[in-house]
Amino acid sequence: MKSHYRDKITAVVTVYNKPQHIVERCIKSITDLNLKYIIVEDMSTEYDTEYLKHYDNVIFNTKNEGCYEAFEIGFRQVKTEYVLKMDADDYIIGYPDVSSNHDAYVNNIDNSISLIPKDFAHRPYAGLNGIVAKTSALLDAWTTELKFFNDIIIFTKLINRYDCVLNDTNYYVYDKEFSGIISLPFDEKMEYVIIAKKLALKEVQEVREAQERQR
Repeated sequence: MKSHYRDKITAVVTVYNKPQHIVERCIKSITDLNLKYIIVEDMSTEYDTEYLKHYDNVIFNTKNEGCYEAFEIGFRQVKTEYVLKMDADDYIIGYPDVSSNHDAYVNNIDNSISLIPKDFAHRPYAGLNGIVAKTSALLDAWTTELKFFNDIIIFTKLINRYDCVLNDTNYYVYDKEFSGIISLPFDEKMEYVIIAKKLALKEVQEVREAQERQR
């Protein structure tokens, strides 16, 4: 990796109720690649996070904001052209060549990701973790409209409005053992998913109509 990429990408990591060794594994994967980072500790209740004071660029929230708001707090302070979104229980083994200047680089998880907005909005199967996106593009697409599953809306906005590509190699490692599970009844989860999909499809339709008016 070329060292000047360090000045182009900042990893933003949200921490909530993850074991210390898991969080430190995540941070080490970032520093080993010489990337800049911002850590947002979101008022963990199950683990002591005093050890994070030994790291640079750590934000300690004074109340629990939730995953989307916590990440937004961090990425609004990003000064680099690109931002890498991470969860503390995951880690990276590399990052894409951003010299090609695409707006976002997406990990093609299990070779199942579609960057066709309508297809994705109908059948969403990707979160935002591991995405490397231009900070300005992600800020434009960002929403905290829903308490859960905003990923569906944000991802659709990104691939609908911007030049996004699938990585040839997946650089982001998901650790399913420590991944958080939304503690909602199945029916309630599905209600959020249905609302998110409707908003995503509305986004696709609005952009398509705007394009047709310009023809």
